[in-house]
Amino acid sequence: MTEQEWMESADPESMLVFLKIKRPKPGSGKWPTLSERKERLFACACCRRIWPQFVDERSRRAIEFAERYADGKLTLEELTVAAAGAYSAATDGKAYDNDDVAAPEYAALNTIGIYDANGEITTMTPSFFALNAADNAASSIANRANPETPGEGLWYAVFAAEKQAQAQLLRDLVGNPFRPVTFGDSWVTPNILEMAKEIYDTQEFDRMPKLADALKEAGCNSTDILKHCRGPGPHVKGCWLVDAVLGRE
Repeated sequence: MTEQEWMESADPESMLVFLKIKRPKPGSGKWPTLSERKERLFACACCRRIWPQFVDERSRRAIEFAERYADGKLTLEELTVAAAGAYSAATDGKAYDNDDVAAPEYAALNTIGIYDANGEITTMTPSFFALNAADNAASSIANRANPETPGEGLWYAVFAAEKQAQAQLLRDLVGNPFRPVTFGDSWVTPNILEMAKEIYDTQEFDRMPKLADALKEAGCNSTDILKHCRGPGPHVKGCWLVDAVLGRE
């Protein structure tokens, strides 16, 4: 994948696969890769785009728990409790319009993990569950747009459009791996650190332009950083710039 292909891609699966391939990066260490935390937050971001479609509160709770687990604020045992609720929400029948339509609840379930053949919870390990969550979320939107004849042209058009939106989410989480941005330590003032923490915790990303103003005042002269803050987004939990301020991987 070239830099232009990365910036224009509408296929999050190929982007995730690309990020998982470790290769030498000219001039420095190793090629940036996607952490398990970012993969989980990508799955959660895809699910938050279909938030109104969840018919069971346990699915929303599962996504919130998955985000907290990604930040190290929940134990695996606590996450497992949410997984059990998400599994019940996805399989108790309320999630379906008919037996052939994928439910948004399965997207929520994949932010956490999935039951194996023995009925045990398998926690989310890298890209498999993230891609499942993304596919389920895109299918849910396409199903709503064309519920009578899934698989027809309209369904695929809506599905493809949602995949393009998901690719944008992934770019917000990772940035441009071909041009990693160096973040100056002197730019992280107590005010900026507090502002970034509040944006991250509340997910009030409409405050990003104010973060740009504060960074510029602190001496930040990076066009990429200021442009990302002031751009249209989308921004999600795990945004590369907010993570850089907070020192998160």
